[in-house]
Amino acid sequence: MSKKSVRVMLLSLAAVWLLSACSIFPSPETDNCESEGLLFVDDFSGEQSCGWAEYTDGGTTVGIEDGTLQISSSQQGQFWWTNPGREFSDVIIITQARQASGPDDNAYGVICRYQDRENFYIFLISGDGYYAIGKYQTGSSQVLYLTENGQYVYSDVINQGIATNE
Repeated sequence: MSKKSVRVMLLSLAAVWLLSACSIFPSPETDNCESEGLLFVDDFSGEQSCGWAEYTDGGTTVGIEDGTLQISSSQQGQFWWTNPGREFSDVIIITQARQASGPDDNAYGVICRYQDRENFYIFLISGDGYYAIGKYQTGSSQVLYLTENGQYVYSDVINQGIATNE
């Protein structure tokens, strides 16, 4: 199934990382992104500076607006992301995400084990109820999907359309 890039809105708890057995290397600018019992929290209220890169590139804009992290793209078939530049291991990620507009045949999610622009894992869902786990690595021009037969898999637990998923 082909996935189209769409405008994606990551809601206010968009990046809460809980972990056990962790290593953390915060920079001074991101220390205020910790909370009691959690190593990383961002509510995107603007009161924190957690290091998310905000940029515009071609038809894509990544930024924090109205208490959300938003990624908007008119370029189909492309992966766009932002990274707060913090390192963790053995994590549990809790986030709320939804598409803000566009067709339901899309993909949005989270990146894990990010090493650089060519080495990371992704967990994606789509507005039409599919999910995939994938791996991107140096030398590959596309994501290697690790889910069933290298494809997106339908799940009735994924809220469809513009409904929020957690």
